Formats: sequence, structure tokens, C-alpha cells
Amino acid sequence: MDGIGLRQWEFAVPGNPTHACWRYLVEDVMGREAHGSSEGRHAWVLSPDYQRGPVWTMDQQERFIGHVLAGGVVPPIYVQRHEKADHAPVAEYWDLPCEVIDGQQRLRAICSFVEGKIGAQVYHGGEWHHYTWAQMSKPERRSMNVSSRITFVDLSREDRLRFYLRLNGAGVAHSEEELDKVRRMLAEEFSDKPGE
Repeated sequence: MDGIGLRQWEFAVPGNPTHACWRYLVEDVMGREAHGSSEGRHAWVLSPDYQRGPVWTMDQQERFIGHVLAGGVVPPIYVQRHEKADHAPVAEYWDLPCEVIDGQQRLRAICSFVEGKIGAQVYHGGEWHHYTWAQMSKPERRSMNVSSRITFVDLSREDRLRFYLRLNGAGVAHSEEELDKVRRMLAEEFSDKPGE
């Protein structure tokens, strides 16, 4: 066999990238009804059953926000949005909430910052400074986009589990126990296929 067999296990994730003003992003994540809109959209599912729960400390959240305020680059946030019935568990797929595949911790930090629950720690001028959303001017607030993008995908459950493992299997942020949980889910729900 020539090469490494890439075409046998390659997995491309098509997506629809977008940038979102933080204020509107928080409305989407938390659900429009929670923020006084008449649209009444569902809140996003930040911790689907294969995800760990919130694990960032307040300090980690504030430093992440500070990193973004200082112009830092952030990896893409991947969100499942059912756009056709093929990958949805119910016929009314258009009414399902969005499911965060990767980026839960970052989204929780952004929501907490905009809602005034945490501040931002920014290192400049030789010392740490603490800033809040309330201190920001309207133009500064409007300019706050996720410095990477929100990428909406429409993947089958099996592909979401595989994608989650691929995204999180190489880092140190997830324990093997957390990843083993998703591996078990994949094995129990779907036949064991090559390329896992």
C-alpha cells in the first residue's frame, strides 16, 4: 500500500461560518425569551450528553475574555444546527435547539462577561487590569466579535461524536476518562467502524 491510507479515514466537516456581535451571540446562546425578545428561540444546549460540564474557573474565564479583548485569536466554535431532517431525532427538526459541539467553555465565559457576572483580566503596562462589560463604550461593545468564528454544521449524531473526539483527543484539557465516556457512547450507539 502506498501512503498512509488518508482517503480511508479522512473526515471533512462542512460548515457555515459566521461572526456574531457578543450581545446578539449571548441572546442566541441563552435563548431570545431570556433577553426580552419576542422571537422566543430555544437556548443552545451548551453541555450535550457527550460533553463535560462547565470546568473553567472564574480566573480562566476572565483571562480568556482578556485575551480576546487584547486581540487574541480563538479557535472556531462548532455548533450543530439541524438544517434538514436527515440528522435530526424528530420530525420537527427546525424547532430543535442548537447544540455546542466545541466551544462550551468559551461561550460560557462570553455570556458571563456580557451579563456582568465576570470581568476581563488584561495584562498591559506591566500589570494586570480588570475591566467589565459595563465599562465598555457602545462602539467597543459593538466591535466585540468572537475573534474566531461560530461555525454552524449539520452532522449526524455519529459524526458529531467522532468530530468531538478528534477535536479534543489530542489536548491535555480533557481527561482520558472524559474521552472514554464519548468513545463508549460511540461504540454503544453505532457499530464499530474503521477510522475512529
